[in-house]
Amino acid sequence: MPRVNGIYQLPPNVYGAPGGTIQSAKYNTVIDDLAALQNEARPITAGGTGAQDAAGARANLGVTDELAKKLDLTGGTLTGALGVRHYLNVRGTDPQGAEANRHVLFQKGDGVSAGLLFSQLSDNSLHLQRFTLDGTTVQGSLDMTGTGITYNGQELQREGRNSLANIEIQKTNPESILHYPGIIRYGMLVTSDSRWHLRDAGTGEDKLSVGADGSLSTKQLGDLATYIGARVLRTGDTLTGNLQIQKADPQFQLHTPGVRIWAWRGLSSGDVDFIDSSGGRQMVVFQLDGNVNFPQAGTNITSLRDVSNDASANCVRDLRLVSVVTVGTGENLNRVLTGVGSSGTAFARTLQRYTNGAGWQNVNFA
Repeated sequence: MPRVNGIYQLPPNVYGAPGGTIQSAKYNTVIDDLAALQNEARPITAGGTGAQDAAGARANLGVTDELAKKLDLTGGTLTGALGVRHYLNVRGTDPQGAEANRHVLFQKGDGVSAGLLFSQLSDNSLHLQRFTLDGTTVQGSLDMTGTGITYNGQELQREGRNSLANIEIQKTNPESILHYPGIIRYGMLVTSDSRWHLRDAGTGEDKLSVGADGSLSTKQLGDLATYIGARVLRTGDTLTGNLQIQKADPQFQLHTPGVRIWAWRGLSSGDVDFIDSSGGRQMVVFQLDGNVNFPQAGTNITSLRDVSNDASANCVRDLRLVSVVTVGTGENLNRVLTGVGSSGTAFARTLQRYTNGAGWQNVNFA
């Protein structure tokens, strides 16, 4: 059969003229060509495959190569969209009985006892179920609807609700992200060194991290133990700067374990007191006006000043030892320091004191 680049060519001078004689050889050649064409591979240019079998047809049409580019059935990556209009589930029936549902069945290979069925139902809910291939058992069901996410009927996520089960992320460097739209995305991350991080999920910058040993590090201060240790040692050190406790009624406590806790306290009134914190007793109050009170003794600066002034005004200024002669007996005997009391003319020695108010006075001994 005469073909040029797969295109059939009629023999020359094959056409007959009206009323003329047809040459049998040329006519028969065309008839033979048409008969042969029905039994041989039709060229692609003639609308055929150019092959006598399916494998040859796929090879001629390049179907195998094109499928391999899109989807490698023995393992590969699907680079385009895969649309499935309708697929019966493993039980052989549509779960919803509606053509609007879409199903894809994933099975690892022949002889595998279970498969995964991914479904998009007519209500736009998504379902992922693990079935035994005989369709008798659902071994797990993840359902996503407009109201939440459930696993085996257990609610996992719903706006304004708590999860009723633990949520575990099991992977290398797992991270949970909290996103405030338009503001920041914070990520909570666990790294391979067993350290927990709170970081800016956008920049990856650490804000806070905690080690498995309890060590704590912040972006602002660095390692907290190092930061604190460089300032005041718990076992004893000298504080070279001012120490300020800023809070309502701040206290600075002195604690002898098992004995007492004493504390200096700043009061909201502006006063400062010293208290027995263990016993709940206020011992001394230093008032903002300069007065000092001793609540347990019932005294204050004013009463102490009065006592002091009174003692100063009436204190003994001088003492002297003098000799006196006592006359008589009886009532005068109590003034006799030494001597013979019964003679009436005994000599005696006595003490005299001098005060501002009374002058010199004898000191009597009972």
